[in-house]
Amino acid sequence: MPVEGGEATMFLPDANISTFAPSSKGVYYWSQARALTFLDSSTGRSRVVTVIDKGPTWFLSIFPDGKRLLYSQIDQSSSDLYLAENFR
Repeated sequence: MPVEGGEATMFLPDANISTFAPSSKGVYYWSQARALTFLDSSTGRSRVVTVIDKGPTWFLSIFPDGKRLLYSQIDQSSSDLYLAENFR
């Protein structure tokens, strides 16, 4: 949305709202196609940057230099239950 108000000029059609990272040139986002995608703000076109087997879990962040990206990923998930007896 323009800061001044009015109509939106671009949108992320298939993005998960929790996993996007704005940059000075556009927006990186995790698409439903399991791909890291870049939406160029000057052209309005999207392009796949890379496909990641285990995509971002909670966040996606772009470094200020625009050359590196950071995201969280869960490799495995498990829980353990312990019983402690005679605990003091």
